[in-house]
Amino acid sequence: MKKIIVIFILITNSLLFSSNLKLNSIFPDIPLNGTFLKSYEKKYLGLKENIKQFTIPQIKAKYKIIEFINVYCFACQKQAPEFNKFYNNLKCKPEVKFIGIGLGNSNREIKNFKERFKIDFPIVPDKKFKVYEAIGGTRTPFTLILKDNRIIYGHLGLISDYKELYAVLLDNKSFYKVIAKEKHKPKPVSDNLVIEKIKPKFKKITDIKKYKNYYKVSADGKIFYVVVVSSSSVCNICHPVQFIYIVTQNGKIYDFIPIHITRRFNKEWSQEEVDKMRSRLIGRSILKELTFNKDVDAVTSATITSSMIFYFINQAKKFLPIK
Repeated sequence: MKKIIVIFILITNSLLFSSNLKLNSIFPDIPLNGTFLKSYEKKYLGLKENIKQFTIPQIKAKYKIIEFINVYCFACQKQAPEFNKFYNNLKCKPEVKFIGIGLGNSNREIKNFKERFKIDFPIVPDKKFKVYEAIGGTRTPFTLILKDNRIIYGHLGLISDYKELYAVLLDNKSFYKVIAKEKHKPKPVSDNLVIEKIKPKFKKITDIKKYKNYYKVSADGKIFYVVVVSSSSVCNICHPVQFIYIVTQNGKIYDFIPIHITRRFNKEWSQEEVDKMRSRLIGRSILKELTFNKDVDAVTSATITSSMIFYFINQAKKFLPIK
């Protein structure tokens, strides 16, 4: 009997809304955190009791469904009970397995999510967006179906009809298509807008040079690096995340400047909310990882956006000429 594994990943793009994922391509061999799984969940997945990391291929099956979500994504929250029904309808079949991965979410957040929505299938955390980074980013909720570890189906957005998923799993059919429901895409950020935004932050700018990932600015007798972030949000129904941050020559965050940042119901941040984020960032070194703590770092009703700001700033040490 063929085994089928259904995988849920809890959390800018190619055809599949991820720069590293394409139809008929092999899903990358990404290490997943197994320490959060309970003993019965490891047994259910066919993993060893003492396993600390595992990958998708270690769960033997012909078909695998991967669902990318984030516990603060409203569409993901709405979809969670339906996916749990999907799991319960198939859990009696030994050839079907489910697992979840919380991209950008902690152990505690996943625990609360499972309790709140009465989720029965196992979920593992990916607090530091390592899986998100490895696949090149995506929007949520985002569903993939793999056959022999190759991507044969992709769906971005809330799933309202599971007939196609059942058809793939139970009728052995393949669907080479993508259903796109991306509502909000980031608009280009011009050089003029960048200059307009950073100019008030200095007394006098004497030179600006543009590089691939940043601007080098000579101002007030010092060197600064200006980085523009313009990305789709992790959540499919949320507006893009667009902001500027300025770094000193020795790697300290000098300022944080919003371009377009929203919270729940896609309302723009107030000045008070911007000031809160600035207070959490200014003076910190990009040479040390910024650890996001929801309880103190998140702007109210903007947890995903807040965590993404930390994530993108953590990428700075990879390309800025600072040691």
